[in-house]
Amino acid sequence: MNEITLRDLQVSYDLPKITFDVTPLQEQVDSITKQFKGWVVIEQDIAGAKDISAALNNTAKAINDKRIAIVKEIKAPIDEFENKLKSLTQQLKDTAQGIKTQIDTFIEAEKEHKRQIILTDMGWADYMTFDEKWLNKGTQRKDIEKEIEAQKMIFQANVQVVLAKCETYGLDTAKYLLKLAQKTDVQTVVELIKNDYEVKKAYVAPAAETPIEKVDVKAVDDEFNFVLEIVTTPEKLNQIKKYLSDQSVKFKEL
Repeated sequence: MNEITLRDLQVSYDLPKITFDVTPLQEQVDSITKQFKGWVVIEQDIAGAKDISAALNNTAKAINDKRIAIVKEIKAPIDEFENKLKSLTQQLKDTAQGIKTQIDTFIEAEKEHKRQIILTDMGWADYMTFDEKWLNKGTQRKDIEKEIEAQKMIFQANVQVVLAKCETYGLDTAKYLLKLAQKTDVQTVVELIKNDYEVKKAYVAPAAETPIEKVDVKAVDDEFNFVLEIVTTPEKLNQIKKYLSDQSVKFKEL
């Protein structure tokens, strides 16, 4: 069914005709407003003024309530007609949405199937960027293959740039090639190489350990006080202390 013909909607109506005469009411309102126009309330009149103000508001409310009731009565058949057609409209929209939901599910399944084909059959690699437009029905396989091949060429060129920079600065390549594989922009990787090189160049290696001057305590008879500054590891220091103790050499840590 490609087209649904809507049956003629049979509606008969007469335009509402309202006959009314508000002349007496208009005269009454005009008389009241004229009576209080320019009236200045003084302190002695406050109580009476409150009553008059309340009475005027009550009269205005009564007129407004009457208007609302009459309009509601007149509009009742119009509202009934409008609500019925709105209901029919929504019924059709709900039916259409149910069909569309099934169509969308089918399309998504097709796209997922196509995604798996691209990932498995087209020489895909994790470092490449998947373009969602490839899943569109109008995108041909040959066009996808061309774009994948272009991505490979760009990646290989970026690899050569990184290798050349690492060789120039004397840095190991593994870290930076991994960054490329993680889809980091090549310019960002190059900047990282430069920064790492500057850090490496500014690094000052610690001074080499100063060997301890050996003192043959058995070669002398007299005792002397020696002040030594020892630069070593805690493990070696313990060995030195043990050796001194074995030789009956007195020592203390400052």
